[in-house]
Amino acid sequence: MRALIIVLTAWFGIATSASAWSETGHRVIGQLAYEHLTPKAKAAIDQIISKNAAVGEAACPITSLQDAAEFPDCVKIPNNHLVGKYQFMRTWHYNDITKCSAPLPPAVYCPDGGCATEAVKRAYAVLTNPSANDGQQLLALAQMAHFVGDLHQPLHVGDAGDEGGNDIDVVYQVGGLNHQGNLHHTWDADLVKTVLGNQDTALNTLRLAFPAGPAAKVLATDADRWAAHSHSLAVSHAYGDLGYRPDCAPHAPITIDNAYGAKQDPIIRGQILAGAKALAGVLNKAFE
Repeated sequence: MRALIIVLTAWFGIATSASAWSETGHRVIGQLAYEHLTPKAKAAIDQIISKNAAVGEAACPITSLQDAAEFPDCVKIPNNHLVGKYQFMRTWHYNDITKCSAPLPPAVYCPDGGCATEAVKRAYAVLTNPSANDGQQLLALAQMAHFVGDLHQPLHVGDAGDEGGNDIDVVYQVGGLNHQGNLHHTWDADLVKTVLGNQDTALNTLRLAFPAGPAAKVLATDADRWAAHSHSLAVSHAYGDLGYRPDCAPHAPITIDNAYGAKQDPIIRGQILAGAKALAGVLNKAFE
């Protein structure tokens, strides 16, 4: 039993480090994307989601694009019987493309296609495959909705040396909050909550910056471009605004203060909005 606990703890530590944008961020991306689908794409996605009762997971049901966007994190909940079943997606949440400032080749950071950019392309291939069955389509929709969001979180395309900021201890002191954590969680959840508030507030804010009408269609191969942009933001802001670049970052606790938070405000808003536009665009293209 002790050995089992150790194994589960180790797995859960890896799993939680791979979450991005927290529940709020992913669900906001899913909802905003849904509101900017073409009628044809919306009908196709509604049809896929309608199969949830027959082929979905009762513990993590997909009844909306919001649910789909959260699904790959839902199946990692500790003690959830689905953790083992979906362990194959463990490394698909990120592209850790650098180590001590030396870029790693895809063969190293994405062996056998085990990274976010390739996961998006595989999901697109399933969604556009008329031979895919209901279960495959539902899972591909969840993968697409989630991993597009992940690719827009800068530290999901961060430094392999510090596991995308997971190994950088921080003290978060923004907006009156004061607690310890790590840099990755700061970007996943703390800054999102501080900048955008709860889900309803975030939706109302970001809708103002997302013109009505279907989002422009984009290809799944644009995932490589999204990743490159997120990495540039990681280097220049997530890491850079702390005073160093991702070059074997120090592990001493770093204070995340109001000044740092203010610099990240437009990045957080911009990337969640960009994630929603990308998700709507790639789904519009898939079902054109």
